Amino acid sequence: MKRFLVDRVNENLSIIKSDISIKKSIFENKFDFPKSIFRNKLNFSNVQFNNFANLYRVYLNNTAYFTQAYFYNYVVFTGATFNTSGGFLDTLFYNSAYFNYTNFNDLAYFPFSVFNNTADFSMANFNNSVNFRKALFAYAEDFRKPETPGKLIFYEKNIRMFMEYYNHLEKFGDADVLYYNYRQG
Repeated sequence: MKRFLVDRVNENLSIIKSDISIKKSIFENKFDFPKSIFRNKLNFSNVQFNNFANLYRVYLNNTAYFTQAYFYNYVVFTGATFNTSGGFLDTLFYNSAYFNYTNFNDLAYFPFSVFNNTADFSMANFNNSVNFRKALFAYAEDFRKPETPGKLIFYEKNIRMFMEYYNHLEKFGDADVLYYNYRQG
């Protein structure tokens, strides 16, 4: 396993043109790529982020996958754009995860992911479906759902949590859409 012990990885306002694939690695310190543009594929597999991961307003032009990634501090994707598919498969968000105001222009995947704290998807835009199958949410009250539920795919165990949220907001039509989609899927 590789350990990255640099003081700080900081690529503010950068354009990264090459494919990036990092496997079996540990980022000990802050991982900081706000407002960066990744033109090609981004793949993190079996990677630990032990400190804050800042991907605020990052633009991911190609596929971006975080497979078996472990975010031990909070992670920020606020305002990010996933131009093609983005996946967080079997990923642990130990602290808060912010995806608010994020645009997913293609498929988004979160299967088998665990959210141990706040999971903020408020004002997130899903132009295609988003898969939350088998995802676990430790605290339903700390899950801030997207404004529109029509494209959500989720695990049977989570349907009540999603429906209660939209009913609480008096978005009864959205709760009905969720249930209909669940029954169809």
